[in-house]
Amino acid sequence: MMEMSREMEKAGLIEEMIGDAMEDAMGGEELEDAANDEVDKVLEELAVGMFEGVKGEEDIKSLPQKPAAAAAVEEETQEEAEELDAMKSRLQAL
Repeated sequence: MMEMSREMEKAGLIEEMIGDAMEDAMGGEELEDAANDEVDKVLEELAVGMFEGVKGEEDIKSLPQKPAAAAAVEEETQEEAEELDAMKSRLQAL
């Protein structure tokens, strides 16, 4: 039992060391923060570009209400909810 405990402890330490090494090699949080900043800048530029020519309420109404990706995500969420309801009804039948 003690041998198994030692082996599990070694495995945990090895896993932690590998995780730390990978984080250091990949740039860690600094790289992730820099990437997030760049994404924010690009999104801001796109938003400014979309609304540059907008003058009034008519122009705003002519913009697409939902991007295609958002509609797809909404549809997928609805399908998952339907599947969950079906599973619940099957479970209650048992």
